Amino acid sequence: MRKLFLTYIIACLFPLYASAQILDSLTMYKKALGYISKDLKIKVRDIAVSDTIYNLDSFMFIGFVKGKALEKILRERQAEQHKDTFSSLLDKKFDKISCHTKYSIFFSDIRKGVLLAEIYELQGYGKTIDYRFVINTALSQHHYMIIFNRKNKIESAYHLK
Repeated sequence: MRKLFLTYIIACLFPLYASAQILDSLTMYKKALGYISKDLKIKVRDIAVSDTIYNLDSFMFIGFVKGKALEKILRERQAEQHKDTFSSLLDKKFDKISCHTKYSIFFSDIRKGVLLAEIYELQGYGKTIDYRFVINTALSQHHYMIIFNRKNKIESAYHLK
């Protein structure tokens, strides 16, 4: 009876835990998008967010970070090979291509509080969120590494052009 009760409690609480994680991720992606748009002086509505989470390159940030712990996280992240995956969260909660679109942004997954992002300025004819097309035709590109603390607030950010 006790095992059955514990199983029932776990089954009821797991969806709440998963929902909380999704909300945390959504909050962190929105904060990152807001930070990047403010840093580059771009309106958020001018940015199309890709619906795919990419395995972005963290190696370029290793020389800029302070602290062995963060360097270790970046090296581990670089060594891991994750496939690019569709994200219903990014698909449903962020803007896609519109008449206002001037930039495309691509996000990595959030691991150990570290989020990578790449934002590209699009040519007039190249309004798309297809990563391979955008990286070959973009007018400019910016790479960001955003580090969140345990309260999901931006602790620090690194920007490479």
